[in-house]
Amino acid sequence: MKLFQNRQAALAIAIALLTPTLLWAQKETLGIIEVRAKKAVEEKVAQSGNTLEIKQVLGSLNGALNTSFQKTGKFTIVSRDNLKALLEEMAVSGNATLTGAKYILDTTVTGFQDTSVTNSGEAGVTFRREIILSGTAEIKKLNGELLQSALFVVTNSIGRTVLPQALTKLLGESNTLLESVPKEAAHQIAIYVMSEISSPPEV
Repeated sequence: MKLFQNRQAALAIAIALLTPTLLWAQKETLGIIEVRAKKAVEEKVAQSGNTLEIKQVLGSLNGALNTSFQKTGKFTIVSRDNLKALLEEMAVSGNATLTGAKYILDTTVTGFQDTSVTNSGEAGVTFRREIILSGTAEIKKLNGELLQSALFVVTNSIGRTVLPQALTKLLGESNTLLESVPKEAAHQIAIYVMSEISSPPEV
Protein backbone atom coordinates (compact mmCIF):
# COMPACT_ATOMS: atom_id res chain seq x y z
CA MET A 1 0.00 0.00 0.00
CA LYS A 2 1.43 3.35 -1.06
CA LEU A 3 0.74 6.87 0.17
CA PHE A 4 0.51 9.73 -2.31
CA GLN A 5 3.42 12.14 -2.01
CA ASN A 6 3.58 15.63 -3.51
CA ARG A 7 7.10 14.99 -4.81
CA GLN A 8 5.99 11.86 -6.63
CA ALA A 9 3.02 13.71 -8.07
CA ALA A 10 5.25 16.52 -9.34
CA LEU A 11 7.60 13.99 -10.93
CA ALA A 12 4.73 12.23 -12.68
CA ILE A 13 3.49 15.54 -14.08
CA ALA A 14 6.97 16.47 -15.27
CA ILE A 15 7.38 13.13 -17.05
CA ALA A 16 3.98 13.52 -18.71
CA LEU A 17 4.79 17.03 -19.93
CA LEU A 18 8.28 16.21 -21.21
CA THR A 19 7.41 12.93 -22.93
CA PRO A 20 6.89 13.29 -26.71
CA THR A 21 3.28 12.85 -27.77
CA LEU A 22 4.05 9.92 -30.05
CA LEU A 23 5.27 7.87 -27.11
CA TRP A 24 1.81 8.17 -25.57
CA ALA A 25 -0.04 7.33 -28.78
CA GLN A 26 -1.08 3.92 -27.45
CA LYS A 27 -3.65 4.78 -24.80
CA GLU A 28 -4.51 2.39 -22.00
CA THR A 29 -8.17 1.52 -21.53
CA LEU A 30 -9.51 2.07 -18.03
CA GLY A 31 -12.82 1.28 -16.41
CA ILE A 32 -13.73 3.40 -13.39
CA ILE A 33 -15.97 1.69 -10.85
CA GLU A 34 -18.38 3.98 -9.01
CA VAL A 35 -16.79 5.32 -5.84
CA ARG A 36 -18.29 3.98 -2.64
CA ALA A 37 -17.83 4.63 1.05
CA LYS A 38 -17.15 1.91 3.59
CA LYS A 39 -20.13 0.93 5.70
CA ALA A 40 -18.38 2.22 8.83
CA VAL A 41 -18.01 5.64 7.18
CA GLU A 42 -21.68 5.72 6.20
CA GLU A 43 -22.72 4.83 9.75
CA LYS A 44 -20.44 7.47 11.26
CA VAL A 45 -21.65 10.30 9.02
CA ALA A 46 -25.25 9.28 9.67
CA GLN A 47 -24.64 9.69 13.39
CA SER A 48 -22.98 13.08 12.88
CA GLY A 49 -25.72 14.32 10.55
CA ASN A 50 -23.46 14.60 7.48
CA THR A 51 -25.34 12.17 5.22
CA LEU A 52 -26.10 14.79 2.57
CA GLU A 53 -22.50 16.00 2.62
CA ILE A 54 -20.97 12.55 2.04
CA LYS A 55 -23.43 11.90 -0.79
CA GLN A 56 -22.37 15.16 -2.44
CA VAL A 57 -18.68 14.35 -1.97
CA LEU A 58 -19.08 10.88 -3.48
CA GLY A 59 -20.97 12.32 -6.44
CA SER A 60 -18.36 15.02 -6.94
CA LEU A 61 -15.54 12.48 -6.71
CA ASN A 62 -17.14 10.26 -9.34
CA GLY A 63 -17.46 13.16 -11.74
CA ALA A 64 -14.02 14.55 -10.96
CA LEU A 65 -12.34 11.19 -11.61
CA ASN A 66 -13.73 11.04 -15.14
CA THR A 67 -12.72 14.64 -15.77
CA SER A 68 -9.21 14.19 -14.35
CA PHE A 69 -8.47 11.10 -16.44
CA GLN A 70 -9.84 12.68 -19.60
CA LYS A 71 -7.62 15.71 -19.05
CA THR A 72 -4.49 13.53 -18.94
CA GLY A 73 -5.13 12.44 -22.52
CA LYS A 74 -3.45 9.13 -21.67
CA PHE A 75 -6.50 6.92 -21.20
CA THR A 76 -9.56 5.70 -23.04
CA ILE A 77 -12.27 5.60 -20.41
CA VAL A 78 -14.98 2.93 -20.51
CA SER A 79 -18.20 4.60 -19.39
CA ARG A 80 -19.46 3.53 -15.98
CA ASP A 81 -22.82 2.33 -17.30
CA ASN A 82 -21.21 0.24 -20.02
CA LEU A 83 -18.61 -1.11 -17.61
CA LYS A 84 -21.24 -2.37 -15.17
CA ALA A 85 -23.17 -4.19 -17.89
CA LEU A 86 -20.04 -5.64 -19.46
CA LEU A 87 -18.64 -6.85 -16.13
CA GLU A 88 -21.91 -8.64 -15.45
CA GLU A 89 -21.75 -10.24 -18.88
CA MET A 90 -18.12 -11.22 -18.32
CA ALA A 91 -19.03 -12.89 -15.03
CA VAL A 92 -21.42 -15.12 -16.96
CA SER A 93 -19.30 -15.80 -20.05
CA GLY A 94 -15.82 -15.65 -18.47
CA ASN A 95 -14.62 -13.64 -21.49
CA ALA A 96 -12.52 -10.73 -20.15
CA THR A 97 -12.18 -9.13 -23.58
CA LEU A 98 -15.84 -8.13 -23.52
CA THR A 99 -15.24 -5.20 -21.20
CA GLY A 100 -12.97 -3.34 -23.58
CA ALA A 101 -10.94 -2.20 -20.58
CA LYS A 102 -7.47 -3.41 -19.66
CA TYR A 103 -7.55 -2.05 -16.13
CA ILE A 104 -10.15 -1.29 -13.48
CA LEU A 105 -9.90 1.57 -10.96
CA ASP A 106 -11.67 0.79 -7.70
CA THR A 107 -11.83 3.72 -5.25
CA THR A 108 -13.17 3.44 -1.71
CA VAL A 109 -13.66 6.26 0.79
CA THR A 110 -12.45 5.04 4.19
CA GLY A 111 -12.68 8.31 6.11
CA PHE A 112 -14.73 11.52 6.01
CA GLN A 113 -14.74 14.35 8.52
CA ASP A 114 -16.69 17.60 8.15
CA THR A 115 -16.23 19.82 11.19
CA SER A 116 -16.98 23.47 11.86
CA VAL A 117 -16.44 25.86 14.74
CA THR A 118 -18.05 29.25 15.32
CA ASN A 119 -16.92 31.72 18.00
CA SER A 120 -18.11 35.26 18.70
CA GLY A 121 -15.83 38.00 19.94
CA GLU A 122 -15.29 41.74 19.94
CA ALA A 123 -13.78 41.61 16.45
CA GLY A 124 -16.78 39.76 15.04
CA VAL A 125 -17.67 36.12 14.40
CA THR A 126 -14.89 33.63 13.70
CA PHE A 127 -15.92 30.65 11.64
CA ARG A 128 -13.80 27.73 10.43
CA ARG A 129 -14.84 24.63 8.53
CA GLU A 130 -12.54 21.74 7.66
CA ILE A 131 -13.12 18.66 5.51
CA ILE A 132 -10.84 15.63 5.52
CA LEU A 133 -11.35 12.94 2.90
CA SER A 134 -9.33 9.72 2.84
CA GLY A 135 -9.50 6.42 1.04
CA THR A 136 -7.85 3.84 -1.15
CA ALA A 137 -7.36 3.68 -4.90
CA GLU A 138 -6.83 0.18 -6.29
CA ILE A 139 -5.72 -0.76 -9.78
CA LYS A 140 -7.01 -4.19 -10.71
CA LYS A 141 -7.03 -6.55 -13.64
CA LEU A 142 -10.39 -7.51 -15.07
CA ASN A 143 -10.34 -10.78 -13.15
CA GLY A 144 -10.14 -8.83 -9.88
CA GLU A 145 -6.43 -9.39 -9.29
CA LEU A 146 -4.96 -6.43 -7.40
CA LEU A 147 -1.99 -4.84 -9.16
CA GLN A 148 -1.33 -1.73 -7.08
CA SER A 149 -3.02 0.21 -4.32
CA ALA A 150 -2.43 3.56 -2.67
CA LEU A 151 -3.86 5.67 0.11
CA PHE A 152 -5.05 9.22 -0.45
CA VAL A 153 -5.76 11.94 2.10
CA VAL A 154 -7.02 15.43 1.24
CA THR A 155 -7.55 18.17 3.81
CA ASN A 156 -8.89 21.63 3.10
CA SER A 157 -10.48 24.36 5.20
CA ILE A 158 -12.10 27.76 5.01
CA GLY A 159 -12.17 30.18 7.91
CA ARG A 160 -11.90 33.80 8.95
CA THR A 161 -13.41 36.45 11.17
CA VAL A 162 -16.30 38.46 9.75
CA LEU A 163 -19.01 40.82 10.92
CA PRO A 164 -22.18 39.02 12.10
CA GLN A 165 -24.15 40.08 9.02
CA ALA A 166 -21.55 38.46 6.76
CA LEU A 167 -21.65 35.06 8.45
CA THR A 168 -24.35 33.63 6.19
CA LYS A 169 -22.25 34.38 3.12
CA LEU A 170 -19.22 32.72 4.71
CA LEU A 171 -21.25 29.62 5.56
CA GLY A 172 -22.32 29.35 1.92
CA GLU A 173 -18.74 29.83 0.77
CA SER A 174 -17.63 26.94 2.95
CA ASN A 175 -19.81 24.59 0.89
CA THR A 176 -17.28 24.90 -1.94
CA LEU A 177 -15.15 22.47 0.09
CA LEU A 178 -17.59 19.73 -0.92
CA GLU A 179 -16.37 20.24 -4.50
CA SER A 180 -12.73 21.24 -4.05
CA VAL A 181 -11.77 18.35 -1.74
CA PRO A 182 -12.99 15.51 -4.01
CA LYS A 183 -11.57 17.36 -7.02
CA GLU A 184 -8.11 17.34 -5.42
CA ALA A 185 -8.51 13.67 -4.48
CA ALA A 186 -9.37 12.81 -8.09
CA HIS A 187 -6.33 14.76 -9.29
CA GLN A 188 -4.07 12.78 -6.96
CA ILE A 189 -5.59 9.47 -8.03
CA ALA A 190 -5.22 10.26 -11.74
CA ILE A 191 -1.55 11.12 -11.29
CA TYR A 192 -0.99 7.95 -9.31
CA VAL A 193 -2.64 5.72 -11.90
CA MET A 194 -0.85 7.48 -14.74
CA SER A 195 2.52 6.88 -13.07
CA GLU A 196 1.72 3.21 -12.43
CA ILE A 197 0.15 1.94 -15.66
CA SER A 198 0.70 4.57 -18.31
CA SER A 199 4.46 4.96 -18.29
CA PRO A 200 6.00 5.74 -21.69
CA PRO A 201 7.52 2.74 -23.51
CA GLU A 202 11.25 2.21 -23.55
CA VAL A 203 13.06 3.39 -26.68
